[in-house]
Amino acid sequence: MKNLIIIFLTFILGCRQNDNKPTLRIYSIDVDIETIFRIECNDFLNTFDSTELKTKDLIEISTIDDFQMKLKTLQLDSGKRDPDTRAIIILNNGITTDTLCADRFTIKHRDKFYIMTEDLLKMIWTE
Repeated sequence: MKNLIIIFLTFILGCRQNDNKPTLRIYSIDVDIETIFRIECNDFLNTFDSTELKTKDLIEISTIDDFQMKLKTLQLDSGKRDPDTRAIIILNNGITTDTLCADRFTIKHRDKFYIMTEDLLKMIWTE
């Protein structure tokens, strides 16, 4: 009976560790697509047809770490304008989950606005 309990606990704890793996999921459309009105972050997934929407999962720890390092080096955007959303990035670092909104010029992260960099543009929109 003890062995059964130990096996059960090992299985449960093992599953919990997999749930804490960092993940990075990007929902995007063509960064150059033009729309008649500004797309708010909250409306992004409901605005575009599923054929226009691309989903990319980045699961390599080194890629996720690189993305997080690039976020830390971003410069604040003094214009403080909401992005005309062309991508939503869901970053789960294993502890917390953040949702970022991006367009060609701006990234919104934790209610702060940052200037988009070429490196992040490539990470988000390159296949």
